[in-house]
Amino acid sequence: MIINLDNLNINRELDINFDVFKDEELDKRILDLKNSKVVGRIYLDSIDEVNLECTFSGTMYISDSITLKSVPYNFNIEINENLDEIKENYEDCVEISKNTLDLRRVLWQNIVLEVPISYTEEKDANLKGDGWELIDENKKSEEIDPRLKKLEELLERWWLVMAVPFRRTSKTKKRMRRTHLKKEVGAITKCPKCGEPLRPHRACTKCGYYKNEQVLEVKEDKE
Repeated sequence: MIINLDNLNINRELDINFDVFKDEELDKRILDLKNSKVVGRIYLDSIDEVNLECTFSGTMYISDSITLKSVPYNFNIEINENLDEIKENYEDCVEISKNTLDLRRVLWQNIVLEVPISYTEEKDANLKGDGWELIDENKKSEEIDPRLKKLEELLERWWLVMAVPFRRTSKTKKRMRRTHLKKEVGAITKCPKCGEPLRPHRACTKCGYYKNEQVLEVKEDKE
């Protein structure tokens, strides 16, 4: 499946239509391929970029998750990418020196993504055993795990559950947290007239002056 991209210089479009068979490089989870075919084209667009547009479909045979027998699994993959995306997403698919594209590697890396994690055709298989049971993801069990029974009883009385501190808060820690809760001492200046200590922007209670003016009548103390 090596495609020479130089042929696009002659014909701007190459048709793809061939059967695909399993080889050693295919993922080991895929046991076989039947009726697999790839149909599409490789073409140059309006800005001369190489584009791959094809459909890869068929039947892969994989192991049944329960019986481990080989069972068929149909797939249909749409591939629509340009050459730059192919170089980035798929390793060693494009040889720049030879200007060729290994389409097989592109198909193999796409089909790997289609292999299901778990697949079975056994609908009536025994899915129970001693201490275990396989439950469908859409089925909700009404039975509660005995290990979680106490938790259910606790959640029913959630209003009785309180948060408990990890350790007791010491007096030192409590007092250090409150160090900012204190009264600050205001600024103190001196009266320019008599030198008595007073708060800023206040009239002196001793001499009655404020900004070199007598604003208060001060009675002298009688000894």
